[in-house]
Amino acid sequence: MAKVGPKFDEVVNLADTRVDAVDAMTNNDIAGDTASIQFAMKQVTSSGNRLLEESSKFVDAVLQLAVFANDLKMAEEDLVRATEEVNRIEEAIDAFEQEKEDFWENREKDQQEYEDEINKMKEEYDHMTEERREEYKKTITELYNKYQQNFNAGLAAFKASIDNIIETIHNKWIGLKNASMGQRSLILILFMDYCDAKFYHSFQVCDESLSPAMSDTFDVLLKKLTEIQLDAITDTPDGAPIDFKNTRLTIEDRSKVMSLKSTGEMQVNIAEYDITDSFLHFARIRLTSIDLRLFDANGELVPSPGINTGETFLFYITYPLVFNDRTTHTEEVMFLGQKVFCSSGYYTTEDGGASCPSGYLSTNDGEACQTESCTIDEGFRSTSYQPTPDGTFTIRLVDADKFDLDNLARIDVILGGSHIPLGKEQA
Repeated sequence: MAKVGPKFDEVVNLADTRVDAVDAMTNNDIAGDTASIQFAMKQVTSSGNRLLEESSKFVDAVLQLAVFANDLKMAEEDLVRATEEVNRIEEAIDAFEQEKEDFWENREKDQQEYEDEINKMKEEYDHMTEERREEYKKTITELYNKYQQNFNAGLAAFKASIDNIIETIHNKWIGLKNASMGQRSLILILFMDYCDAKFYHSFQVCDESLSPAMSDTFDVLLKKLTEIQLDAITDTPDGAPIDFKNTRLTIEDRSKVMSLKSTGEMQVNIAEYDITDSFLHFARIRLTSIDLRLFDANGELVPSPGINTGETFLFYITYPLVFNDRTTHTEEVMFLGQKVFCSSGYYTTEDGGASCPSGYLSTNDGEACQTESCTIDEGFRSTSYQPTPDGTFTIRLVDADKFDLDNLARIDVILGGSHIPLGKEQA
């Protein structure tokens, strides 16, 4: 999917080069028609990039759903298996108790019958005939044999119930071992997520020797998780990130301006408007604030209708799902982001922002009064990523139909964040 993106960029380049060349060849006699063609070509590119982003969202959602579905299925199977195994152990224990009770009851019964017959024979022994004595002998022998047979049968059943308990406990142990394999796989996923976060934070690759293995014991796994935690605390990028602010890029692209004027929305790769390539002198760029200004052809701010809620310019900015960055070794890397959006707003005044209320507004840049800035609250930054300028941002002007944008000719993007300066030999 990532390979398709440049194809849409080729359409934009074609619009900027070939169509402009046609204007020059025709002395701008058909400038209106070629502008429409450029607008259409760039709208196709914008729609294509949007399609790629939505497709990325869909793929990410499907992958997450597959992971969650698999985890849920494993958990359900573990629960069913554990319940069945516990029930079998309880049944085996109940059977064992019953066999033990039957064994001792039958043993005492057979022993009592044998002893009663012996005692009866003792009482009559001096007065019994030889024939009667043989009958007693035969009866006593049969009782003894019966006692032995019942004892052996009871002992065998008793041992079988014990073996059954051992087997069910062993099966439970196997079930726990199988469940531990699932838990190990979850630890592997956790480690992969950590390695991704580590590379995003500092461009450092995880030590493979720390990677959990399916054959590791839980003691080893816990040790490796602890090492991950300690590594995360001391993990630093190669170079010190330095804050920057009020870095301004200008968008005068007719298709982008026309898109915002006509639809109230535009798709833009901010890095493409760094015409001086200033960002190429830095690595690990992280944006923490994004603000916008709207200008007319004379370089004057497009006036806001007023200063009250609903009368100020309010933009919703959606971060790119795919963005590019550079390591301190100038290696180009690509990251996949998550759906994050924020808002930025301002209003204009007749005195050029000099009357902006103190303490109420986030900034006063001498142009306008900033009502809010596209900055993630510090308490939620750990769950939101910071993009680079090199990605497709979606910028939407809220209630665009309420504003007079006929004179809109230029859009300024004001950036703040951090980056690592490259040495002269690296830049």
